[in-house]
Amino acid sequence: MSLPLRALNFYRWEATVPYCAPMNTSAWRRHWSHANRERKQWQQLLAFAFPSFARPSSPLTYARVTVTRVSCASKHPDPDNLAYSSKPILDALVSLRILADDGPEIERVWRWERGPRRKPLTRIFVEELA
Repeated sequence: MSLPLRALNFYRWEATVPYCAPMNTSAWRRHWSHANRERKQWQQLLAFAFPSFARPSSPLTYARVTVTRVSCASKHPDPDNLAYSSKPILDALVSLRILADDGPEIERVWRWERGPRRKPLTRIFVEELA
């Protein structure tokens, strides 16, 4: 059985950002202006990581977004905190028109890896689904 040619041209892009979004802990529950500043910072970081020539021609309706947080935490973060910390990333992908929406059509995968001390980073992998 042969696949249609379109199946070979799905959008895929990976970016590494030398920053980790804050987790939902009591230390990070903050005023709305701080959350707004965090959202704008992610928009700027991802605008650089996903340059206009590398963005899809139209926003993706069905996609998988894998966010890997690399930090020096002593134990695996709670999955709820990983999801919370990736919310500004998804919002930035929508505002940059990489994703059409961050609704249920977008499959989310959150991962965590232990990394070197004082060198946190976030890897974001976006791939179009059929």
